[in-house]
Amino acid sequence: MDGFVGRKKELDYLEELYKAVPQSCAVHGRVRLGKSSLLKEFCKDKPYIYVRGTEGLPADCLRSMEDAVTRYSGNRETLEDVQDFFSLVKRVCGHKKTVLILDHYEELIDTFPEMSSYISSFLRRDIFGTRILFIACDTDSTVFGKIVNFVEIKPMNYIECKGFHPEYTPLQHLKAYGMVGGAPAYHFLLKGDPDEAIRDQFFGRMSVFALEVESMVNSEATLKSECIRILHAMASGAERFKDIMDIADVSQTTCSKALQEMENKGFVVKESSSNGFRNSIFSFSSNLLRFYYSVITRCRRNSDFFSVEESYAMSLGTVSEYMEGVFKMICAEYVTLHYECLVVGKVRRTDGSVFPDIDYVALIKDSHGVKRAVPMVCRLSGEPFGMADLSRLVDNSKKVNGTNKLYMMFSGCGFDDDLVKESSSNAGVVLVTLEDVYGIERCRDRRSQALDHVGPRLQLFEGREVLPVGGHVDAVAVIGDHREGLALVLVDESLVDAFPDELVEGAYDPLLSEDGLQLALHPSPVLECREIRLRRVEMNLVHG
Repeated sequence: MDGFVGRKKELDYLEELYKAVPQSCAVHGRVRLGKSSLLKEFCKDKPYIYVRGTEGLPADCLRSMEDAVTRYSGNRETLEDVQDFFSLVKRVCGHKKTVLILDHYEELIDTFPEMSSYISSFLRRDIFGTRILFIACDTDSTVFGKIVNFVEIKPMNYIECKGFHPEYTPLQHLKAYGMVGGAPAYHFLLKGDPDEAIRDQFFGRMSVFALEVESMVNSEATLKSECIRILHAMASGAERFKDIMDIADVSQTTCSKALQEMENKGFVVKESSSNGFRNSIFSFSSNLLRFYYSVITRCRRNSDFFSVEESYAMSLGTVSEYMEGVFKMICAEYVTLHYECLVVGKVRRTDGSVFPDIDYVALIKDSHGVKRAVPMVCRLSGEPFGMADLSRLVDNSKKVNGTNKLYMMFSGCGFDDDLVKESSSNAGVVLVTLEDVYGIERCRDRRSQALDHVGPRLQLFEGREVLPVGGHVDAVAVIGDHREGLALVLVDESLVDAFPDELVEGAYDPLLSEDGLQLALHPSPVLECREIRLRRVEMNLVHG
């Protein structure tokens, strides 16, 4: 696909700086996260001078800087020495509002070491006579000197990555995110169905993603062979420092140095709760590395002897197991995106090993400011969750502190009827499907489409007015704020999936009589809820 996706918060921040010129800002983040693309998107409707630092001869870099200013001014500009760059920029920009970008900043400083002092002088004194937004961009946040405004570019979350593949199903979205994570460059490279991409773009000697992983480790790690062994050890399940060291068969000093380097490069991450380096818990922070070392390396060696198709077929079981883990990570992220989440993590014993019967526990604040522990279990494939699974979750959660618990069950394979019934009557149990995890924006879009098609069957209520309606109804949705009038939508079965399936208890107060159903909507404090969800119902509404 083509085009720019996401990064609204970062763009908005840059726009605020642009309104307040003169300003300076540093944009940093690891490779492939779209720093240059962000700046290109930001500058698409603005005058700009874009300079990219490059390795090579200083004369070539100087010509590149000269060309950048020429492109801006429209006249042939000359630059004899790098010390004259900012004087040239000030002359051609005058009082015109302009974005000045120095991309690959560290390479520019490597080529012209004296440039650092020229930049400092410009930012300290000369920029204040201009209307320039100065932006320096690089991977390392420590190279920018005294620039005070910073934009850190991080990997996109799983919801943001949906924008790269609008045609995907929720399961395809999950697989794509599990394979390449939140790096925009990798999503632009990902072609077609994710299963086909595994076969075509990971297996074989010249597969684009396999080459990318090898390049990442070979070009960025100083202890290459040790880092590779450590990544293999982590892919086998080792998380604790001692286990990683033992399985990788490296010394404590070497393991510590390699992990520190990979943490700085964004390859791995250390749990913030880890106590002491020997007891530290490490995991992959790059899904591309995680997928490659957990799945591809186990089968890719076979492609030297077997065909790519046979190697891919051998990997299918490992892929399924891997995606189960990805689903659990996404479910934890779902909680951070949809609740005021204070912390989320795995339940660990005192020795650092994972308690296996609860996938994650979160601590959230509910709408009343009350803290609640949220034990979670997640299952992507297999049998639907049932009441026995809920009972086990409740029992296992006794090990989790807190009495006001919210039990969340995430499933890609559904829930049985008894569990759904229990959840509908028990506000302490929340069931979340794979479609729910990925379907928030989709549901909002389809809801708008559904309302367009419902047409005259949309009715508004004021106060305690009751609307008697006749006929079979597949779903009832209540939308809007009761102070402005409520909307009752009678939805055809073909449109029912436009709305979320679950009901948030108390979101509205329908009164249904036992004989001859009558629906009344009463304004009440609970209706001040900003997000009103839907329960599927089947009823006959008759004239009251």
